[in-house]
Amino acid sequence: MSARKEITVVFITKIMVLAAHLGVQSMLAWMLGPEGRGSYAVCMLLGTVLGVVFAVGTDRAAQYYAISGKLSLSQAVWVTLVITLLGSGIGVILGAALIQTPIGFFKKATPETFYISLSLIPLLVLVVTLQLQLSGMRKFAQVGIVLVCRNLFCGLLIALLVGSLGFGVKGALLAQAISALLTIALFLLVLRTSCGLTFVPLKWEHFHLILKYGLRYYPARIGHIIDQRVGVIVLALFATRKEIGFFTAASALVLRLGIFSQSIEAPLSPRIASDPGGRIKLVGQCIRLLFLFASLMAIVLVLVSYPLVKIVLSSAFLPSVPLIWVLAPALVFHGTSKILLSYFRATNRPGLCSFAIWTGMIANSLALIFLYPRIGLPSAAWAMLIGFTGRTLALLVSYQLITGKQVADLLRFRQDDFLIIKKAFSQFFNYVCIR
Repeated sequence: MSARKEITVVFITKIMVLAAHLGVQSMLAWMLGPEGRGSYAVCMLLGTVLGVVFAVGTDRAAQYYAISGKLSLSQAVWVTLVITLLGSGIGVILGAALIQTPIGFFKKATPETFYISLSLIPLLVLVVTLQLQLSGMRKFAQVGIVLVCRNLFCGLLIALLVGSLGFGVKGALLAQAISALLTIALFLLVLRTSCGLTFVPLKWEHFHLILKYGLRYYPARIGHIIDQRVGVIVLALFATRKEIGFFTAASALVLRLGIFSQSIEAPLSPRIASDPGGRIKLVGQCIRLLFLFASLMAIVLVLVSYPLVKIVLSSAFLPSVPLIWVLAPALVFHGTSKILLSYFRATNRPGLCSFAIWTGMIANSLALIFLYPRIGLPSAAWAMLIGFTGRTLALLVSYQLITGKQVADLLRFRQDDFLIIKKAFSQFFNYVCIR
C-alpha cells in the first residue's frame, strides 16, 4: 500500500477513534462535573506518569527494533512485556508509598481513588507498547478498530459505574482499567493472528538491545509525558479541583484533535526505518502538509470552541474556552514536532528527541512558574504553547544540522504538495463512498 493510501486509511480510523474518545470525554464531563473531572485527571496522571517512568522507554525501543528488522516481532514484544511488568511492580510500590505523604497533589482525590489508579500503571504502558507494534507492522485499520472498541466499551462502563451506580471518580477509573485490559487482549490477538506473534525464548542480548535504546530515548519519553502534563502537575499542587478540571478538559480537547499529524506519523516511521537515507524528501513533504492542515484545524477550533464546549463538555466547562483559544496554535507546533520526532527515532537518533523534548519541557515549566502567580489558570495554557514552540524550534535546528536542509526551504510549498493534497482528498472521498 502506498504512503498516501496508508495516510488516508489511518486518517479515517483516527476520526473514528476521535469521535469515540470525545464521546467518553463528554460523558466524564457531564457526569463528573469540573471538580470530579479534576480529581479524575490527577488520578490518571499518577497512573500514566509512573508507568512511563518505570517502562524506561522500552515501548519505542521495541517498535524500532521490530520495524528495522534487527529483532523479530516476537522477540521485541515479549522482552518489552517482561520489562514493563517488572518496572510496573516497582511503580505500584512507589505510588502506594507516595499516596500516604502530605503532598498537596494527593489531596485532590481520596486515597481509595488513587489506589485504584495504581492498577493503570502496567495497563496503560502495555496498551501503548502493543499499539506501537501494530502500527509498526502497518496494521493501521486493526489499531483503529481496537481503539474504537476500547472507547465504546469504556463509555458503556462509565454509563453503568458512574451514571447508574453512582461510583463517581472511582467508577471512571475502573472503567479505564477494565477497558485497557480488553484492549491488551485484542491487540495480542491481532498480533498473533495477523503478524505471527509467538512465544520465543528470551535472551539477555535482546534485553540489552531494548534497554540500551530505551535508556537513550528515556529522557525524551519522560520529558514528553511531563511536558504535556506539567500544567496539571503544578495545578494539582496549588489550584482547586475545578481549575484542574477546566484545564485538563481544554488541553485534552485540543491535543486529541491532532489526528492529522498522527495519521502521517504512523505510516511514516516504518518507511524511514527501512530506508538508510531516512526518506528526507518525504519527511519534508509531510511537515509542509501537516503545517497547512493543522493551521486550518486550529482556526476552525477557535471559531467553534464556544458551542463545542457547551455541547461536548456542558455549560459548566465554559471557562475552558479562553484556554482553548490559547492552546489552538499548539496544534501546529505539536504536529510538526511529532513528524520530526518520528524521523529522529526511526534513524536511531533518540538522543536528539531527548534534547528537543527537554528543551520544550524546561520552557514550559519556567513559563508556568513565572506566569502562574501573575495570571493564574491561563498560565497553564500559555506555558504549554511556549513549551511546544520551544520543542519544535529545537527539532527544526537539529534537522537542519543533520540533513543540511534549510528550515525556510523545508517549509516552502511546492507544486507536488498541492497535487498530493488533491489526490488525498480524492482518495478520502472515494474510500468513504465505497465503505
